[in-house]
Amino acid sequence: MGSKKASQTLGLVVIALDDGQKIGEVKDLVLDVDGMRLRAVTVRHPGVFGRERAIAFEDVEAIGKDALTIRSRQVLVSKKALMKSMGRKAPLLNAAVLTESGERLGEVSDFTLDLKMGSIEELEVSRGLLKDIAGGTMVISARDILTIGANAVIVSAGVEKRSRGGIEETLARMGARARLIRRDAILKEEEYCLGKVAGRTIKGGGNEVIIGQGEVIGKEHIEAARAEGKLHELALAAGLAVV
Repeated sequence: MGSKKASQTLGLVVIALDDGQKIGEVKDLVLDVDGMRLRAVTVRHPGVFGRERAIAFEDVEAIGKDALTIRSRQVLVSKKALMKSMGRKAPLLNAAVLTESGERLGEVSDFTLDLKMGSIEELEVSRGLLKDIAGGTMVISARDILTIGANAVIVSAGVEKRSRGGIEETLARMGARARLIRRDAILKEEEYCLGKVAGRTIKGGGNEVIIGQGEVIGKEHIEAARAEGKLHELALAAGLAVV
């Protein structure tokens, strides 16, 4: 079934499969913080004065791109009764994140759920607007979470601090793309040169001749030109030849 972010689940339309009717929209995610898994979703029920109902995770048929589906409206239960049946409860979104050594990492801005098991896979931690824009949000694996408490989420001191998104990641991707484009351009220049006649003499930085005018360009000339940073000149010389 894959994974889905909490932010992508909130607001989804809830549809009953038996009659195709809209039940409402997902308002909140109810978590079992000790088991670190999704216990239920609450639904804003438009037909009953906006009253909230709940759906146990076990009764959810699927959580898709555009809708959450259930077998029928019969699986809806009282949110109040569900909350009473649960053990310890604590908020996760916007909760402070601290290491066990007392370092504040930021606040939970989102989290990812395994849709098959309902388990929390990772947290996204905001370090502040400017830092998020520049370096992206911090990503923390569920295996590094020690406690989800009423006032903070505690993670291990040696937590792996990965980042996702932000200008730095975008620039890195652009740089990687530019390197690929340059590599392709070099390969095309080499392919273009091979077997052609040099229209002029090309010399290296030490004034040594890489290839003389009128010579047929071979692999050894291409390798020498590449080593001297003269490959583009060699390609231009190949285009000057008059046969």
